[in-house]
Amino acid sequence: MQKVIAVLAGDGIGQDVMPQAIKVLNAIAEKFNHTFIIHEGYIGGVAFEKYGVHFPDTTQTLCQTADAVLFGSVGGPVYEAHLDKWNNCERNSILALRKLLKLNANLRPIRLYPELSSVSPLKNKLFSEGANILIVRELIGDIYFGEHKRWLQEGKRYALDVAEYNDEQICNVAHLGFQLAQKRRKKLTSVDKANVLDTSKLWREVVSEIASQYPEVKLEHMLVDNCAMQLFINPAQFDVIV
Repeated sequence: MQKVIAVLAGDGIGQDVMPQAIKVLNAIAEKFNHTFIIHEGYIGGVAFEKYGVHFPDTTQTLCQTADAVLFGSVGGPVYEAHLDKWNNCERNSILALRKLLKLNANLRPIRLYPELSSVSPLKNKLFSEGANILIVRELIGDIYFGEHKRWLQEGKRYALDVAEYNDEQICNVAHLGFQLAQKRRKKLTSVDKANVLDTSKLWREVVSEIASQYPEVKLEHMLVDNCAMQLFINPAQFDVIV
């Protein structure tokens, strides 16, 4: 099997970890008889220094034509925040990459292995039952991609970040959550703030509608405040969280 991988080391720690990640890829290729063709691209501050933009056209084309993208890190140290190359660096880099490739879901597994329980900072006996959770986070809607602005009015400074969702965005990530739950323990917990936010009310409506297509998966809705507590009180209750 031959696959092209766009490698975007980016800035800072990305430059340090990427060579080690490529070593892992090479080890996988050798073990499973794969061929990974590595093409490196610029993104973030290093791209700004070379091209004057954080996500140049050459990198966009590379990502669109590759089979996968291996991303490092973007952004700079706080004491250099005044430099042009760091201004809106994350928004123009990683968020732009998500939007370009329609990367609507971030998969965050949480697994507690008994062999490592002694080094866990969570010294709670409830974790002795273990935890095996998969969190699915929606990536191309909500506050990151809404309107952003700041202004001065009557001597006061104002800032605005608009949270916005449409039903298609919610539908796409909900389907993925249900499909992942089907392959696991068949339980999906949808987390929102539907007691306050209209975006969350729409979220809950759409997820509930999608649930009818997955009758074998148990759906529960949970407010984010309660979910934060339940993750510590009884983590074993969760399977897939969206």
